[in-house]
Amino acid sequence: MDLSTTYLGLRLKTPFIVASSELTDSVEKIMQHEKNGAGAVVLKSMFEEQILAESYTSAISDMNESPDAFDYIQQYQAAHSAEKHLKLIEEAKKSVSIPIIASINCVSKSKWIDYTKSLETAGADAIELNISFLPTDMNITGEEIEQRYIDIVQAVKQTVKIPVSLKLSPWFSSLPNMLYKFYIHKIDGFVLFNKFYHTDVNINTPELSVGSIFSDPGDFHHSLRYIGLMSGAIKADFAASTGIHTPETAIKLLLAGAKAVELASILYKKGSEYLLVMKEGLEKWMEEKNYSSLEEAIGICSFKNIKNPNGYSRIQFMKYFAKIQ
Repeated sequence: MDLSTTYLGLRLKTPFIVASSELTDSVEKIMQHEKNGAGAVVLKSMFEEQILAESYTSAISDMNESPDAFDYIQQYQAAHSAEKHLKLIEEAKKSVSIPIIASINCVSKSKWIDYTKSLETAGADAIELNISFLPTDMNITGEEIEQRYIDIVQAVKQTVKIPVSLKLSPWFSSLPNMLYKFYIHKIDGFVLFNKFYHTDVNINTPELSVGSIFSDPGDFHHSLRYIGLMSGAIKADFAASTGIHTPETAIKLLLAGAKAVELASILYKKGSEYLLVMKEGLEKWMEEKNYSSLEEAIGICSFKNIKNPNGYSRIQFMKYFAKIQ
């Protein structure tokens, strides 16, 4: 039985990708994931601020050093962090056969983009751009935000030759239009959707607190809708992310058109060995449905291929609550 799939032009033995997190920050962990059936891994993200050494600004400024010393320390910290990350790529490529996808969490186009060439040189098979920009200024328009994303995509695509994917939020006024714009700017794939930091309120203190850091099993529905809508509309690969806790959920997303699924929360909760459960569940389903190859099943429930695609565009509950048959 062939569980392989093609994502970003890379051949994956299975559709299960370990998402960018502390689960992928060492060669030992990556080797374990491969052993348990991962098709690829996305390395723990480098942040734009890390690359630029902006995270050290406040502490170093308090030292009242000269501007030259300040610049030197910034450069040293950035180089040290970057060097460690590049070494991880090099060592992982020597130790496993599955694709290694580098990840950068970014919000703007700046000098950090030059670093993507180093990722390519170190051996990364692809780059996942995790663009996370939360609008908080009422003077910034939607067009300006969209252009910021496009500027980053253009700059990175001009810098590297390896495939580049975008891990996005659903917070665009017209997500299909934005996906199409990214596609015409040569993006190779999309990861839908990002799991963001949640703000909560502690009512006893009262003060701000951190919400759940893990996804919930029902969080996959939004990803399923847009992957189903768009996977047959543009010739880019889609990976699903967020809320994928069971083989059944992974299968749903693959049927909708995802070429792969990214896992994190469930692996934090149950360990890397849960990849074996995901793999066995997929194999059992394929056997029951008489699929010899996973690629036979991918996308058969997409908007393009399903007999009644209206369910993808319906967002009201009228039929459900009115008991309309």
